[in-house]
Amino acid sequence: MKKEIADNIALFISFFSLICAAISGYYAHVAGRLSKGSIAYNFFLRYSDDKMRQSLRKVGKFKRERDSRDRYKNEFIDVWFSALKNEEGWALELEEARHIIKFYYRDVATLYQAGCIDDEIAEQICSAGGIFLFTDCILLLERRANPFPYKDEYFPIPMIASRMRKQRAEYKHKV
Repeated sequence: MKKEIADNIALFISFFSLICAAISGYYAHVAGRLSKGSIAYNFFLRYSDDKMRQSLRKVGKFKRERDSRDRYKNEFIDVWFSALKNEEGWALELEEARHIIKFYYRDVATLYQAGCIDDEIAEQICSAGGIFLFTDCILLLERRANPFPYKDEYFPIPMIASRMRKQRAEYKHKV
């Protein structure tokens, strides 16, 4: 009888130790993934992903097309939105690309607001070409598609873009 109780207690302690080890292993894994270096590395991998690259190309083509019709910038966004409502192919492709880029920069903004990354890492994560496409195109399309977005959802991204534009202008001025 005493031996059975001792065996059951030993079994319970072993099982409890196994549960504690699994929980601590999980939290160690999460902490390792959220270190600043790994965050930047994971974003670089996401940015270099083929879907992201093709999305940036699609939005870049849209931006060039929109800029070539300089007088009709707002009209072109309205044309895109009405084509999206009618489910035309080119508008749906642009919408898919917009979502991929939008979620990438929204995740950067969320990590910045949570304090997981600082200004320097945020600038490294936000490639110059991609962030300018985001602020010049994606935000305009986002405002048209969702007129009442959450106010601070993309808070630091326009600020980082303006700082990068100033740095680029200063560099060109020096050269």
